[in-house]
Amino acid sequence: MKSVLLIVVPSIIAIGVGIVTSNWIWAIVSFIASIFLVNWMTAAPIECPPELLKKAIAIADFRNSLPLSIRSVTNVNGLYIQCGQMEDGSTEYAVGSDMNVPALIFRNLPEGVRVIKYVHGNWEEALDKLSSKVQRLRAAIMAEDKKDFLIWLQVGLNIVDINQFAELAGAEFEKLVSK
Repeated sequence: MKSVLLIVVPSIIAIGVGIVTSNWIWAIVSFIASIFLVNWMTAAPIECPPELLKKAIAIADFRNSLPLSIRSVTNVNGLYIQCGQMEDGSTEYAVGSDMNVPALIFRNLPEGVRVIKYVHGNWEEALDKLSSKVQRLRAAIMAEDKKDFLIWLQVGLNIVDINQFAELAGAEFEKLVSK
């Protein structure tokens, strides 16, 4: 259906423009422009597995609940997740890896999720791993299990100096638990 529209509609428009203007150069220009217009109007919505969207939202929400000093714990496995409020009140999320530009961009709208960009790749495995780490960290905070929280945080932040880590993490754990 789309291939028929892609040729028939621009041809009709081009013939009409050529007859009305008596200028076949304008007909060719209108044919090319209408091909792009028809192609854009008939573009199918981008499909993305819903579980990826749910994981990305959960990780971004958890990341935003953390103090700035330890937010980088969610940037492990070469993956980053960012979100921001848009002017229309929706929230836009971007997920990507260190190797490329965002592989997934979507907006969480009141009427549902609209995927803007989705590129299948290795980042999806990293998202699964990060999701399980975030669940463990969240569970440690909810259970007020400081030891488990510190272990997961040290691994996530890749801190070797235990004195530096204890100083940072102890204060941040108290802030999170007191929320």
